[in-house]
Amino acid sequence: MPKTVKYGIVIAGVNIVWILSIYYSHNQFTRVGLYSFLISLLFFFPVLFKAIKDKRDNELNGFMTLNTCMKTGMTVTIVCAMIMAVFYYVYFKFIDHEIIPFYMKEGEMAVKSNPKFKIEDIELAVNSMFSPFKQATVALIRYTIAGALFSFICSTFLVRQPPENLN
Repeated sequence: MPKTVKYGIVIAGVNIVWILSIYYSHNQFTRVGLYSFLISLLFFFPVLFKAIKDKRDNELNGFMTLNTCMKTGMTVTIVCAMIMAVFYYVYFKFIDHEIIPFYMKEGEMAVKSNPKFKIEDIELAVNSMFSPFKQATVALIRYTIAGALFSFICSTFLVRQPPENLN
């Protein structure tokens, strides 16, 4: 198995442990839980940086082009994003059954304070937004965009062109 795939699995594994720890500690509705994706990016960046640096230093003799840097970063990212998409599907389908009732209660309070809202619209929006497939799709897109951005940031530090032969 290529090292880039292993790094993607590590990032996904750490993020899964993080999300499950938030859920099982009943913090998914606190600020920590609401911003858990942003906090999980703190795990993402250093491991992605290490993956790209490891490829440069151990497989490419210390030199790396922008193209290779981005390919390496995106390989790690796609592996992570696919695992996280599957996890989010399972998580919202089978694990977290508290989120829809929580946001329905929030929606009911919004209906009471603003007569323009209808409970049917709130119910449709909440059920649609937290459907397992939609959450999996959003996770795939979110991790892919974050990984592409992080790969590009890493490239500013890790790209090293080989010296030109002056024969």
